[in-house]
Amino acid sequence: MKGLDLLPLCQEKGLPFFSYRLPDTEAVVVGVQRSPELELVSDFDALDISRKGFLVAPFLFGEGHPAYFLKADWEMDGESLVSLDWNSLETEEPSHPISLGQPATPLSKVDYFQRVNHLIEKIRQGEVGKVVFSRSLLSSTGQDFDWLGAYRQILAECTHAFVYCLYIPKEGLWMGASPELLLRKKGKNVETVALAGTMQASSSSWSTKNSEEQALVVRYIAEALRRSDVEEVKTEGPVSVLAGNVCHLKTFFSATLPDESKALSLLKALHPTPAVCGYPKQTAMALIRSTELTDRSFYSGFLGPVDGGNFDFHVNLRCMRVYADAAELFVGGGIMENSDAEDEWNETILKSKTMNRFVREKA
Repeated sequence: MKGLDLLPLCQEKGLPFFSYRLPDTEAVVVGVQRSPELELVSDFDALDISRKGFLVAPFLFGEGHPAYFLKADWEMDGESLVSLDWNSLETEEPSHPISLGQPATPLSKVDYFQRVNHLIEKIRQGEVGKVVFSRSLLSSTGQDFDWLGAYRQILAECTHAFVYCLYIPKEGLWMGASPELLLRKKGKNVETVALAGTMQASSSSWSTKNSEEQALVVRYIAEALRRSDVEEVKTEGPVSVLAGNVCHLKTFFSATLPDESKALSLLKALHPTPAVCGYPKQTAMALIRSTELTDRSFYSGFLGPVDGGNFDFHVNLRCMRVYADAAELFVGGGIMENSDAEDEWNETILKSKTMNRFVREKA
């Protein structure tokens, strides 16, 4: 049995698992936790990066919404043959995971316009500079959706993204292909990116709105690095990068920590960036909570492997949660003073196609 082939059996038995491939690499990692009991991490101060596993943090991490730490009791290459004896797993009685029921009813276009226009007015009144507003879309899969086949297809096509699939009994099955690194740490070296602005891959020039949105995120990250007293800061960009059927503006940052213990304070300062929340952070967060109907859950949170003090955390974008007969696709966009509700709506549809095509192809 190959590593990836094991995942449906793990889901059937109610065992948490994760699989991922880092951007521009070939190795697909599979990790399975032997017990259905999951470890919760309450906030950044409780995060232990000295261990080995996989962290899944929600958008509201640190505000009463814990992250999950998945242990890799079994870890293997995704496509290598598993030599361990899986007979005990196959005969084991399944645990009884909590049913997710049905996803929330998606926001109507009329309601979306009302809420986005409300946010634009708040921005024009000077209450906030930018707010990221999100919504979810439903795509029918039927009862026999081959989610493992969809994951393999995402791996094959999204080579420049952080591609993942994970299962948490209380939270369900998630998968995605994120174009955005939040923070990577290797020893004292750290890397991050500013990613904002969206246009069709066929478009030829960036709008003023998209350029301003990107510049805001760049300033925010540069300030977070400065406050963390990092050294040898290097910046490259912005450059236009392709992510599925859309392009984004991306600026790369690298730096050296004065002390490895500063890594978590930098992570806390970065999340959530204006690319997924807005600016100023607390004002934008309050408006998101009062305006959005969508429960973001893991969408626009962060996730990735942790290993002996190092980590590779990516913002959970271009993602979906799989239900019994449907997939819930999460999308959002940055609302600014010169935003147009119709354009923002169309941008969310464009972004949703990254994941939706894998659902449709496997439905």
